Amino acid sequence: MRRKRLSLWRGLVAGLASGAVASLAMGQFHSLVTKKWVKPPKEQQKEEDSTVKVASAVSEGVFKHRLQRQEKKAASSAVHYAFGATVGGLYGAAAEWKPAVASAAGAPFGAAVWLGAHEIAVPCIEARQAANPGATVPAGSRVRFPLGLRCYG
Repeated sequence: MRRKRLSLWRGLVAGLASGAVASLAMGQFHSLVTKKWVKPPKEQQKEEDSTVKVASAVSEGVFKHRLQRQEKKAASSAVHYAFGATVGGLYGAAAEWKPAVASAAGAPFGAAVWLGAHEIAVPCIEARQAANPGATVPAGSRVRFPLGLRCYG
């Protein structure tokens, strides 16, 4: 039992570190693709990134503080890296607990994260902040994110 507990901690710590590094790779890939190949529509360029929206929601909901323009970039990065490290940590611990989680190089786990985060949570946050229940994520970002997740995983 003690060995299993140590193994879970090792998986968690390795996953946290790997998730942070993978978030860096994913962010760089996303920036490259956005600059070189997939230009967002003009109206989307004016729109805030989903990590800024999450950071704003957390800041206002938890800290009762509205983010200022100069705070948004740092808050966005904090959300991006915290999410990546957390998901990596969960994956590392889960893979140690149940090795089947790591089957197919973790693709099922990654697909579940993508579905839950990008296809469910992000549109819900965006729709709520826009006060428009029918709001959707533009198609261009739907292509970039799964490709970017390949850099992550």
